[in-house]
Amino acid sequence: MICRNCILENDTYFLQTVGNFIVINDDYNGVIIMDSDFERIDNISIMEDLCIYNSVVIDENLLLLFCPDNEKFVLVDIKKCNCKIYSIPSNMEDEIIEKKFWNENEELILETYSGNFYKLDLTKFEFSKIEKMIHVEEISQNEKYDDCIKKTFCDDIKGFLYEQYIILLISGNERRIDVKKGFYFLELKIIKDSDGKYRVVTLSANRADQCETMIETIQILK
Repeated sequence: MICRNCILENDTYFLQTVGNFIVINDDYNGVIIMDSDFERIDNISIMEDLCIYNSVVIDENLLLLFCPDNEKFVLVDIKKCNCKIYSIPSNMEDEIIEKKFWNENEELILETYSGNFYKLDLTKFEFSKIEKMIHVEEISQNEKYDDCIKKTFCDDIKGFLYEQYIILLISGNERRIDVKKGFYFLELKIIKDSDGKYRVVTLSANRADQCETMIETIQILK
């Protein structure tokens, strides 16, 4: 495995990958867009006291930020390096977005932690609740790792996040990545570069100094 890391001095708590790009929070004002080698592409200012609770990758260009403390959705255009801010509609004030269930063309279906589904028309940025949804639960094929903090998948690579280590299943073969001494893992993503190579992207924090975080990319040699 080929590993690269970058120490961040701001309070980094958010990590997402969109295509080949890495997105992190820029303190509490916006987001920073980087390539997979940590070269900064741009900063996008959004608002003061921004708090990103969750995000949904719509496609290889668009990222939807869910910011309930700010009562806002933020639609980030990675290629244009700009954003649009929308108020959370009144019928969703008590909902917490969990994940993207489905999207095609200009429509997106989001699932909430309460088990509700909402359709988002991206052309108008209008939400409508789906009253009845046939939902087939994903059957876990890896019960051994059900105690992990988070699971993520990319093609035939599965990642399981724990505070002290990460387990990768690559074509059924298990590999373990331990966290740096004195740090603990916060987030895990797997991306596929334009050349077809896979990378693990992690965010970890220093136990002695919560404001010191580290972002790391690890190229997976299959």
